[in-house]
Amino acid sequence: LYTPIERTMKFLVMLMIIAFLANCLVTGPSLSQAVKGLIPRLPETGAAKGDLLAVMGLMATTFSIAGAFYQAYLVRDRGWRISDVKLSFVDSLIGILVLGGITLVIMMTAAATLHVSKTPIISVSDVASQLESLFGPWAGVIFTVGIFAGALSSFLVNSMIGGRLLADGIGRGQSADEPWSRHGTALALIAGFAGGLIAFLFVEPSERGSIAPIIIAQASTMIGAPALALSIIYLATRKSVSSHPQKRTPRWMLALCWSGFIVTLILAWRAGLNLFG
Repeated sequence: LYTPIERTMKFLVMLMIIAFLANCLVTGPSLSQAVKGLIPRLPETGAAKGDLLAVMGLMATTFSIAGAFYQAYLVRDRGWRISDVKLSFVDSLIGILVLGGITLVIMMTAAATLHVSKTPIISVSDVASQLESLFGPWAGVIFTVGIFAGALSSFLVNSMIGGRLLADGIGRGQSADEPWSRHGTALALIAGFAGGLIAFLFVEPSERGSIAPIIIAQASTMIGAPALALSIIYLATRKSVSSHPQKRTPRWMLALCWSGFIVTLILAWRAGLNLFG
């Protein structure tokens, strides 16, 4: 199961790179303004709940603790050993840089189109306008297909992660091909489908095209992130690992892990206040 998923993801990532990069070049964002945007500062309406949720949704998308946690399973699936640490480190670094680059390109394109035009972003179709520079009147159709593919791929992959973790939690999910892992994935898919269906039925028809549910759904995933981050730290500091000269986790990496845990704790707290407080 691992090999076809890996090949499919490589193809989709390459397709995304080509599409987003081409659209960014046609849009022509200002590089000087992009560099100025690297200076940390709050937005003009930074105290507004919507702005904070949007930032949290962005963090949840790009700072995926669940993805980091699942790397251990992927390493096992590929059959890597201690001798492959350098290879796995380079492999992970390349993946992070590629996806980080895609995110940067998307943000620059959005800034050059949506922000400059001062168009209020209320519905999904408003977001699709950033693709008009390259795709013209087909922008809405292409964006709809793209957001469906993105949602479907995330839905399936995250369900596989949740299903396998659930199966492994009861001692039955060491491999993605084991029946309990598949049963757990199916259960996660059914739960997600039920939640999405309930949300769809109880939302006003006029609100079904709004981007607010997407932002809220992304931001809410940060609530459970501290538990996963703390689990990673526990696994990296166990006695069986720390006492082994080859398995011992470097201090700089542990420092980054603790920093990430603190960030997720703050974001989870803020997300809880904004969503339920």
